[in-house]
Amino acid sequence: MHYVSTRGHSGRRQFCETLLEGLAEDGGLYVPETYPRVDAATLDAWRALSYPSLAFEVLSLYVSDIPPADLKAICEKTYTPEIFGTSSIVPLRKLETRLYLQELSNGPTLAFKDVAMQLLGNLLEYELARRHDELNILGATSGDTGSAAEYAMRGKKGVRVFMMPPLGRMSSFQQAQMFSLQDDNIHNIAIDGVFDDCQDIVKCVSSDLEFK
Repeated sequence: MHYVSTRGHSGRRQFCETLLEGLAEDGGLYVPETYPRVDAATLDAWRALSYPSLAFEVLSLYVSDIPPADLKAICEKTYTPEIFGTSSIVPLRKLETRLYLQELSNGPTLAFKDVAMQLLGNLLEYELARRHDELNILGATSGDTGSAAEYAMRGKKGVRVFMMPPLGRMSSFQQAQMFSLQDDNIHNIAIDGVFDDCQDIVKCVSSDLEFK
């Protein structure tokens, strides 16, 4: 499986290359070169799987440069009752006939973004260790994205997070989540402005390829 930029000027990348690169050099987003197809028989076989096992099966269609045993271990490390409060990870609740609700807020920050961010943190730590490398993450947030990212990256070896929220413009709950973290690799930098000002800084850095 290879990935290409939505702007079409950055060549083909494998999954772990896009993982560390973020935005493509031409400023586009990386997307799969081709999308795998899943037949009805495979879907039926997946129905009985646990969430970590299902995550592994789906990710295996898109990740070809991590050994299957390692990818499976990462999924099992990520999606645990200790982190998400239930072995179902994202329980499906029946509200009434033909109406169900998927719970996506059981992670550490009570945001749906925990489902992906917790996996991302473990993938980054794995790949950086494999390369004997380090990574600085610069982010802008107005609330739940920053919290989910910090809780996913806290304590991860080889990763440092510099998160920029707008000063005084987050909810008290989300501000407390972020500013109370004492991990050595997590740094909060409140910006005197609005969220767009924070995002402009990130865009400026991302567009400076030599500095990035």
